[in-house]
Amino acid sequence: MDTTTRSALRATGLDRAMQRCDGHPSIGIGILDGPVAAHPALGDPGRRSQTTGPATVHATMVAGALAATRGHGAPGICPRCRLIVRPIFRDDGSGRDGSGRPR
Repeated sequence: MDTTTRSALRATGLDRAMQRCDGHPSIGIGILDGPVAAHPALGDPGRRSQTTGPATVHATMVAGALAATRGHGAPGICPRCRLIVRPIFRDDGSGRDGSGRPR
């Protein structure tokens, strides 16, 4: 882990939380965002998006912050928890109506 990441975790107090626990597979974390891309830090590449548009980039960053394995450069807060990804935004900018609700 690089110095910047270590400093950010310390400044937010996440370093202490991450030392206590790394989550549990019985805990599911819902992500309502874009599709999550295949990434080695997230595992399970068969069920991940192969696109690289803005919605996918953002959702993959969020998923990584939560569940990336601890051996990668930006470790996840709770890598043993299950991610439940429900894309409501798409890379083509669609996926919302004027009210902000998903279609």
